[in-house]
Amino acid sequence: SCSICCAAMACEWLAHDYYESSPEWGYRGIPRRLLIEPLLQGPDGGPPHEAQVFTFGGRVTHIRICTGPKSGAGRLNTWFDPQCTPLPMSQNYPRGNYRLQPALAARLTAMAETLAANYAHLRVDFLVTADGPRFAELTPYTGAGASHWDPPEVDLELGRLWEEGAARLAGR
Repeated sequence: SCSICCAAMACEWLAHDYYESSPEWGYRGIPRRLLIEPLLQGPDGGPPHEAQVFTFGGRVTHIRICTGPKSGAGRLNTWFDPQCTPLPMSQNYPRGNYRLQPALAARLTAMAETLAANYAHLRVDFLVTADGPRFAELTPYTGAGASHWDPPEVDLELGRLWEEGAARLAGR
């Protein structure tokens, strides 16, 4: 039955130590709990897409749209600047071919810049649902700072943007 299957899946989640699989200090020592939320559906009726909006000094510089399952094969990422221009980069997953609509990019940008106004760097994540974007999380350090970028020079570019964002905030 479904309840047995779901209970087994929940037990697997509770047994997993996320600090061990991704050594992000923020996960260390957190008591394991289940949080049950309403089911969100994407615009196509499937799972919502994930939008990761990168801000530096309170300004959006990159928008990453992730499609496909959160883990496992089929996960893709497509990168854009705030004007919806695709960027030739990738992080940890193959490049996708998502088409970012200007209205969605504008909404994501406005919300992310409001939330990240006082930070040198903050990634603001949303789920793109049938009812529009929904806030998901704030991330001060993507991939524990150990992400694999394609091309590798992106790491230097993001570091430069971080330094410029910090300097801009300090000069207020």
